[in-house]
Amino acid sequence: MSDIVRLGKGEWAIKDGSVLAVRSVNDKKFYSLPFTVTRGTNATYVGKDGLIKTTPSFYNLLPYSEDFSGWTTTGTANVTPNTSIAPNGTQTASTLNIVDSTYFYKSISTGSGTFTLSCYVKVSSGTNDFKMQSFSGTDGANTSSVFTATTEWQRFEHTVTVSVDSNFYPVFISSPLTGGDFQIWGAQVVEGTEALDYQYTNGREGIPRIDFTDNTDGHLLLEPESRNLITYSEDFSQSNWTENDAQILSSTHVNPDGSNNAKVLAYDGGTVQHYVSTTPSVDSGQNYTFSVFVKAKELNYVCLVFLNDLSGKFFNLENGTRLGNFGSEPFDSKIEDYGNGWYRCSITDSATSTTKFCGIYLSDNGTSINSTPTTTNGVYIWGAQLEELSYPTSYIPTNGVQVTRLKDKCWNAGTQHDFDSSEGVLYYEAKFAKTGLTGLITIGDANGAPFLLLGHTGSISTPKLYFDINTGGGSIISPNSAKSDTPINIDNINKVALSWSPTGYKVYVNGALAHEENKQINMGTTTYGVLNNIYMGYSSSSLLYGNLKELKVYKKAMSASELVALTS
Repeated sequence: MSDIVRLGKGEWAIKDGSVLAVRSVNDKKFYSLPFTVTRGTNATYVGKDGLIKTTPSFYNLLPYSEDFSGWTTTGTANVTPNTSIAPNGTQTASTLNIVDSTYFYKSISTGSGTFTLSCYVKVSSGTNDFKMQSFSGTDGANTSSVFTATTEWQRFEHTVTVSVDSNFYPVFISSPLTGGDFQIWGAQVVEGTEALDYQYTNGREGIPRIDFTDNTDGHLLLEPESRNLITYSEDFSQSNWTENDAQILSSTHVNPDGSNNAKVLAYDGGTVQHYVSTTPSVDSGQNYTFSVFVKAKELNYVCLVFLNDLSGKFFNLENGTRLGNFGSEPFDSKIEDYGNGWYRCSITDSATSTTKFCGIYLSDNGTSINSTPTTTNGVYIWGAQLEELSYPTSYIPTNGVQVTRLKDKCWNAGTQHDFDSSEGVLYYEAKFAKTGLTGLITIGDANGAPFLLLGHTGSISTPKLYFDINTGGGSIISPNSAKSDTPINIDNINKVALSWSPTGYKVYVNGALAHEENKQINMGTTTYGVLNNIYMGYSSSSLLYGNLKELKVYKKAMSASELVALTS
């Protein structure tokens, strides 16, 4: 096929808080199409090296390094964006017009320490002299450096030490003189005494996560909001954890994030059960997932247990398999390989009370938690998480308080030149999350009205394929129930394609025909306007969550054999 919009399949590009798709025309030219990703908080993912990382991993503490519109002035000054060519060759430099004595600054919260400011500056007219200075609202740290700008770009730097936690006010332009036009670009604040290489920021939050948990090509990780209810996720010696004939030992063993302070859960006397437990506040009747990273040491087995109803699962840390149940069987359980001998074990079940909630038990045989140890044998543990969801999401570290990761939203890519309402193919390769909600990929118009919808719906236990075609007068699928009557296993990666043309449509799932209807489809008269947008979701209740490996939109319909080949 000659005209394709494509995202993923091992080719990922991140820029300005967006993940870039490409448009291929006759297999010769590629144009960047940005999917905007918003989240609002930091989040973790697994990098190509197999280690858990946090995004955004910025050292520039300023949230917007080239946008000065939200800065404050104490005198009279005006800033105009995109007025001249910046040092990187783009027209992104701003003009700062100083009318009288002024401070031009941005307030940020940094805590105590030493910080270095930097900014690219050149003068257009008027005074050449300016100051860079800093002050803290609490300890009065106030130092300045006087510089002389020229008509050429220069990067100016200033270092200040703040002794107590407070709001910190880096002042990038401070002039005692009147009348002057400065060009400014690339503001930065970093910890330490060196400015470091300039790092562009555009919000610092919502950076797309390309995750490599279970594959080498990576996938776009999109997740719902979740909170880790365990207040100390890595330090099991804290008071929120209770030791029961067990002890928590320190070590220098390497964790899944590359740090080297994994804890050891070990025997400590007693002859029956040996575990640590925690009891965060929960709501009875809600589903919760308890997960922890575990690695074999002297012992090869652990058991994760919900203490309120004694439902649990044994795990083999030698070969990464699930074993039998302790008490009743949890609603769901999982063990995932994170490399270097580490596994993330998890159980999911409904809370039947609000006390005695979850524990990590040692086992010397993988079938019983009743052991008679003679030594301090144990296992490595790290990264415990309890969340009110029906599956484990990416790790949310905590250190004294519960932490919430906000939901991902991926939307708004394309132009009217990328889609053809009369015919085409919408294809995805993805593993969806067990949210129990509908999750969709939608092609529509600029107002968000849907034209094509493809994804899944149904409950957690009975997920189904969902697809729809709407030309403005409602769904054209007949019977209407056909669009959501095919079971789909969202625990697996599925390849699904919807092909449409003026004579009908076909839906293929994993190499097999799921639905077909021959009927006149007059797509060209859609009342929704020009198709120019593809987004992961339709409304707030149908955002797409899961692991998206590849997305394609073709401008030509496909034959049955082509669809089999595409989805096999």
